[in-house]
Amino acid sequence: MAKVIDAHNQFPEGIDRPKQERSYQLITLLFIASIVVLFGGFISAIVVSSLDNFWVNFPLPSAFYWSTGVILASSVTIYLAKIFALKNNQAMIRNMMLLTILLSLLFGFFQFRGFKQLLDMNFYVSGQGIFYHQGAFGDHFVVTKNGKNLYFDGVDYIYEGEKLKAGEVAAIQNFLEPIRGTDRKYIQKKYDLQNYGSEYGLSYRADEEDPSYTSLELKDGVLIIGDEQLTNEAKSQLFYFAFGVCNGTPFFGLRGEYGKDFTLSLNGSELEFADRKLFFPSHTLDAAAIKEIEASFYQSGKEFKVKDGKVYAEGEEQDLSGFEAYFSYGKSNEQIWIADGVWIRMGNELTHGQYNRFYGANNIASSYIWVITIVHLLHVILGVALLVVLFVRTQKGYYHSGNIAGLRIGGMFWHFLGILWLFLFVFWKVYAI
Repeated sequence: MAKVIDAHNQFPEGIDRPKQERSYQLITLLFIASIVVLFGGFISAIVVSSLDNFWVNFPLPSAFYWSTGVILASSVTIYLAKIFALKNNQAMIRNMMLLTILLSLLFGFFQFRGFKQLLDMNFYVSGQGIFYHQGAFGDHFVVTKNGKNLYFDGVDYIYEGEKLKAGEVAAIQNFLEPIRGTDRKYIQKKYDLQNYGSEYGLSYRADEEDPSYTSLELKDGVLIIGDEQLTNEAKSQLFYFAFGVCNGTPFFGLRGEYGKDFTLSLNGSELEFADRKLFFPSHTLDAAAIKEIEASFYQSGKEFKVKDGKVYAEGEEQDLSGFEAYFSYGKSNEQIWIADGVWIRMGNELTHGQYNRFYGANNIASSYIWVITIVHLLHVILGVALLVVLFVRTQKGYYHSGNIAGLRIGGMFWHFLGILWLFLFVFWKVYAI
């Protein structure tokens, strides 16, 4: 006898419905377990990587906040679909399932918006270099203004001790635009630099250790140093220099301001950044640590001695209220700052070896967040396909008080995807970023 499908029963005649439902649930749970193992591996890798490398901390794109709210709302609507099925309200089942699908598509929309925001910050899947080693401002080239070199401190452009305003930075970028052009790599060409030298110009040094720069002249679209053209290697460095300034990455390979848009950590410690230098964090000393300090230093023509948590000058203990001093002590030259009775151990600057690691470090945090969100999105696409199947069945009246198996199992998987995304979101917020 041929098996038939009852419009109110998704299982063929002769099939044990409870047994079939348990089989579907088991398959779904096994699939969920495999996803948990996969993302557990990702989380373990992130923990290990963040504690053993330079790690970029950055705020999650605002679109990911919206996507989190949307996917949680979709969990509510698919739950309501099951509730209405128990009440045999076919119209509301269809409405809730349609709304769930629309919310799932909106989740995907916000995910792609988040990806775009990552790209706008120069956070790529490949995790490009943290330091812009190809053409950092000041390594080989600097822009001059009225014949004087500009300085980039890692955050701001400085001219005669004053920070340049946004409009002045835009003028510098416009000045260098003909050198960058629309290319992604150096191509030999003449430079159409309008009014070169009237306000803005360029200076060059071949050796990064050389403190002096030589002004470049422009003749017939060719930059000249002395009586000779720049070498091809120098021209390539100039292209990347111009690209970095115009792209908003003149020092870091990341677009934005250190401390506001991103920070760096090394071995789990968030680093401080000032004047193109990286430091381990400063911290206030407690009484026990202060008593361990023994040092002497000169200030304002006096010799001061530090012992047992007190400061002496000419044998007399000093009142530390309003007192300020900065000194080094110990074999490792620990830097101590005393200000109005508060003792602060200044963070040590990175060592030469650590700087070498920094110059070659890639933004692996970017790679992880791309991989995790894309893999989750692929599972969401699978979930959306399941939602569509459920919606088509609601149109045929499959689900009612006597049969909610599909809604229960499909809802279980969709709830899991929502919980998984919420966990990833919270993890990135609390731990990794």
